[in-house]
Amino acid sequence: MSMKENAVFRRGEDFPFQNLEDQIVLVQPALRAVHLMNGPAARIWELLEKEITLPAIVETLTREYDVPEDQAQREVAAFLGELEENQLVSIQPRKAGK
Repeated sequence: MSMKENAVFRRGEDFPFQNLEDQIVLVQPALRAVHLMNGPAARIWELLEKEITLPAIVETLTREYDVPEDQAQREVAAFLGELEENQLVSIQPRKAGK
C-alpha cells in the first residue's frame, strides 16, 4: 500500500475555478497559470471539494466511468501527483478510525 492510499486529499481553496460545460477552468493567480480539466479529471476536482481518499476516488470513477479498477488506480494516482506537483491539492495523513 502506497503512502497516497493512506492519505486524505482536498483541493486548495485559494484557486478560483469555473465549471464550463464539460470542463473546469482553474486559475492559479500567484503563478499566472490556467489549468483546464475535463472528463475524469474534472470529476476528480469536484470530488476533492471535501476530504477524500484515493480508494474512494478510484471507487467512484470505476463505477461512473466503467473502467477497470487497476487502470483507475494508476490514472487517479498520476493525476493527484500532478495536482500535488502544481500545489493544487493538500494531502494529509488519514486519521485513525477513518
